[in-house]
Amino acid sequence: MADTFRPNRVKELLKQGKVAVGLESHTTDPALVEIMGWAGFDFVFIDTEHTPSDVGATVTAIRACDLTGMTPIVRVYENSPPLICKALDNGAQGVIVPHISTVGQAEAAVRAARFPPLGDRSACHSPRSLHYGLLPWKEYCQKANENTLVILLIESVEGVRNMRDILKIRGVDVILFGITDYSTSIGLSDEHYDNPKLYETLKDIVKMSAEAGVSVMTITINQSLLYDLSKLSYPRKIIDAGVKMIALGSDVTVFRLVCQGLIKIKELV
Repeated sequence: MADTFRPNRVKELLKQGKVAVGLESHTTDPALVEIMGWAGFDFVFIDTEHTPSDVGATVTAIRACDLTGMTPIVRVYENSPPLICKALDNGAQGVIVPHISTVGQAEAAVRAARFPPLGDRSACHSPRSLHYGLLPWKEYCQKANENTLVILLIESVEGVRNMRDILKIRGVDVILFGITDYSTSIGLSDEHYDNPKLYETLKDIVKMSAEAGVSVMTITINQSLLYDLSKLSYPRKIIDAGVKMIALGSDVTVFRLVCQGLIKIKELV
């Protein structure tokens, strides 16, 4: 009987102070997820908030991650214990919980993702993450609490204002700064860190998080980076700010940008 627990690559990298790099999956296409893993990305986050992804498609994408050792992270579409539990039971090694603005919301997210005594995650003895009951239950609960990444998505003025108190909560691993919603909430049309105000906010979040022993994640948003690798100064700027998890965009965005480049061949016709 196989009784080994798959290590969480991202969690190990963060413990070592290294940077984890990944992509988003909007299609949940398992072949694309496999390509990401074989190409060397550390994680994929499967977005169920802004995409039509269902549970079956999400599980298939997670299985593709298992083949390559990439860390599967699921962004649930709301701060809901059943949604968080379902993602983890189906094999996600991390959850991104959106729209966290208050201490109460953050505490609820952490509780839903951790087994007692660290939380009140619902228990089941036969989910996929337990190898359908083949793993020892007590050890499984302990390993799940140790290896699961709890990522809180802070994307509002209120959330940033309450950051210090949110960071006091035990069990928060990563703060994801949601630059798109945040920039909209403060009336900015820019969605990238070349905007000084957004970059300063990012650095403030990193500083507060580092003091609490919590890592910071962000999405590059600068889509031109995905098609022009000469612009590596942009992610370098984010890394220099102290960010430890970077998502470089989605499979949909990558494919769209490649198509926009390839279609220029029509100019020769």
